[in-house]
Amino acid sequence: RLGKIGYYNGCIVIVAAEQGLYVRVFRPFAFGHWPLLIPWDRIRHLRDGRVLGQDGTFLEVEAGDRRIALLVDPAAWKAGARYRDAR
Repeated sequence: RLGKIGYYNGCIVIVAAEQGLYVRVFRPFAFGHWPLLIPWDRIRHLRDGRVLGQDGTFLEVEAGDRRIALLVDPAAWKAGARYRDAR
């Protein structure tokens, strides 16, 4: 779930890149949902944990004057380490 936006129920792909985390919705659900880039300097690691029996990494994302909590696969967060640490 992404804030009050709605439930995406595993339909989101998160890719670690040099610029930040890219978030996109699986096709065919992607209609009207453009890929989103979240720059590394807007992301803060909160903690690792388990939700409904699955490992997850809780992140906080700055979005203007708001903060959004995001639960991602730990592999996506770990894959970005080489980019985050280089900054």
